[in-house]
Amino acid sequence: LHLRRNAFDPALSAGLFDSACLKGFVLNGKRMYDGRLSVYDLGTGLVPEVRGRRLSSALFSFLFPLLRQNGIEAWVLEVIRTNTRAVRLYDSLGFRITREFSCFSIDRKKLEVQEKVKAEAADIDALPAFYDSPPSFQNSRQAVKDAGGYAAVRVKDYASALFNPM
Repeated sequence: LHLRRNAFDPALSAGLFDSACLKGFVLNGKRMYDGRLSVYDLGTGLVPEVRGRRLSSALFSFLFPLLRQNGIEAWVLEVIRTNTRAVRLYDSLGFRITREFSCFSIDRKKLEVQEKVKAEAADIDALPAFYDSPPSFQNSRQAVKDAGGYAAVRVKDYASALFNPM
């Protein structure tokens, strides 16, 4: 679901192999975002034994010209600020912080669901936009559509909320 929701495009992604063994990857999804043809980094990773060799930089350096050749205007990614190695990597590659998100969670056992409604993906366009700033790439209206719809939930003592089905 994560790959579908974020429009995974293997032609704009890369893997790092040692013989036939995958040692690292950058997975990208592609769609219009914020008015530009964009890719979103769905995930970047290296197995522990190859970390510290600048191989993430090599993967990104391989992808930059490929993305330009494919008309990509922006490369969007999210990183947790405390992942300082990743922050340094992205900074060294020319990425810049454009905004910050707050992440919240709650134990599902504390939620008393009063009502669940499943809606079709096309129905999301009928909903008003209740946000003060645009949602992230992975929570955009198109991402919800690509995931196949959404669930509206009313929870006791909490406001109604929309969730991508997981």
